[in-house]
Amino acid sequence: MGFTVKLYTFSKRDNSTKRPLATAGTQFSCVLKSGSGIMRPSLAFDFGIASDPSQYNYAYISEFDRYYFI
Repeated sequence: MGFTVKLYTFSKRDNSTKRPLATAGTQFSCVLKSGSGIMRPSLAFDFGIASDPSQYNYAYISEFDRYYFI
């Protein structure tokens, strides 16, 4: 299953419910790996040479309507 995921560099306090701004973040295409689901998604990205994925720590998957700490 392929879809778009928005990745963020975002900091917050422990146990906070704060969310990143919807207008922030960077969108990437990805594929959901088999055997994963809404609670523990495992994704395959193609970042290309222009992006450093280690800078991101939050992801939003609109198909699941959920934010994930990565």
